[in-house]
Amino acid sequence: MKFLNSIYGSWVKIFLSAILTMIVVKNDIYSVTLKECLSAGIISILPIIINYLNPNDTRYGKQK
Repeated sequence: MKFLNSIYGSWVKIFLSAILTMIVVKNDIYSVTLKECLSAGIISILPIIINYLNPNDTRYGKQK
């Protein structure tokens, strides 16, 4: 459980939820391509990466 509460765990959870959402929306697991999965996953974790790189954001272990 410690991993799931880390920054990398957050990335994995959001990445997988984006892929699952795409599968549900397309309504067919076999019509989803690897390129679509990677695109959806990467786009979904971009806000977390931006927050992680922000020196004023203390949510990911950076203390003021």
